[in-house]
Amino acid sequence: MGVKGLTHFIRNNLKAHAIRINFMEAARGKSLVIDALSFIFYCFNEVECKFSAYEAYLNNFLQSFASVHVELIFVFDGMLEPMKQRVRLCLCL
Repeated sequence: MGVKGLTHFIRNNLKAHAIRINFMEAARGKSLVIDALSFIFYCFNEVECKFSAYEAYLNNFLQSFASVHVELIFVFDGMLEPMKQRVRLCLCL
């Protein structure tokens, strides 16, 4: 998934149009759609690919959203990006 040019647009327009919000409060009682493969990749990077830390990190993430009644919807879509394929292969070996 991705939106071509989104990162460039955000960098160029962030200061002029952005406001700070408390995301967890803004999301309270709503649903949030998450790109599942990108999420898994992000989590493994956060815990430096240590399976022992992954479960705790994931549980903490899920609990933080559950505590404010946010429904998480994980979507598995499309092919793996080349960078993710390398990580996936490394984890499987």
